[in-house]
Amino acid sequence: MKIFWSYIKEIFGLARGKIILNLSLMVVLGTIEGIGILLLIPLLHFAGIGEMPPGTQEIQAAGNIFSHMIPALSLPVVLIIYTGLIFMQSGLHRYQSNLSVQIQQSFHSFLSVRLFQGLAYAKWSFLASRKKSDFTTLFFSELGRVTGGTQFLFQLAATVIVSMIQIGIVFLLSPILTLVVIGGGLLFFIFMQSYVRQVK
Repeated sequence: MKIFWSYIKEIFGLARGKIILNLSLMVVLGTIEGIGILLLIPLLHFAGIGEMPPGTQEIQAAGNIFSHMIPALSLPVVLIIYTGLIFMQSGLHRYQSNLSVQIQQSFHSFLSVRLFQGLAYAKWSFLASRKKSDFTTLFFSELGRVTGGTQFLFQLAATVIVSMIQIGIVFLLSPILTLVVIGGGLLFFIFMQSYVRQVK
């Protein structure tokens, strides 16, 4: 655990602002995923195409926002709004991907410099006691795993935050059903853990 916290400290010390921005974008993109499809039904309804299905008060409320902003929605306007939302989401996703790659490359360069400095100032007895394959594995395999693990770390953190947001929203809509589903999931997890131990 001490090594893990040291790893986190090194990453945040290298690019704190970029990491916070990257995680924020991942959370936002995970939260609004599929928002274009969600708003397409009310937009088409207020454009006079089709009818709202029953039991979609939330979707209708979202469409009312656009009806107040734009008094007369037509099909071209609906298509422009929908296309704009898709392009905005794609642009944010592209920017977040590029930012994540920049963080990984910066961290890879930082670790490479530290390793080369460590080897440059290492004692000869230490270098002589090690195999050449150890250094080859360190630079060409282990270093790539560490830097590649940063992306998995960001994805895990963003997934946890998005899941908490979604659980909070669902809990506000139906607390009892949410607790039943969470309880069932926990029971299934406990059952599977005991089954996995028996298989091992």
